Amino acid sequence: MSRVGLWDEPNPAQSGRRKRSQETSRRKPRSRMQNRRKLTGKLKWGIVLVCGVGVLILTWWLPQYQKIEEMNTRVADLEKRKLEIQATNQGLQEQINWLGTDAAVERLAREELGFVKPGEKVLIDLQSTGN
Repeated sequence: MSRVGLWDEPNPAQSGRRKRSQETSRRKPRSRMQNRRKLTGKLKWGIVLVCGVGVLILTWWLPQYQKIEEMNTRVADLEKRKLEIQATNQGLQEQINWLGTDAAVERLAREELGFVKPGEKVLIDLQSTGN
């Protein structure tokens, strides 16, 4: 055999020692597998990183979302109260407008102050007054 052939054959005495060309030829598939493993490892770290960022975003966003919901509820309550106050104001404005008329003035003068038109007779119910 030639010298090249001797180097290519594995020597049982040197089973732990291999030729450099054999190491590189056998390591190429290993390095590809290692690259795949590294890719998988990188992918795992990427997923962990994305999940970590997601958790951080949720911990910041959730309280903000709760505040927004509370404020939306408060706005709805205030809108409802505003409508109630507007209805009350409208009723009071109608009452003010009515009180400005002559009929309202006459009615209040008769009921509250006891005014009588000329020629009218006043009847007093003694049983209802208690005297």
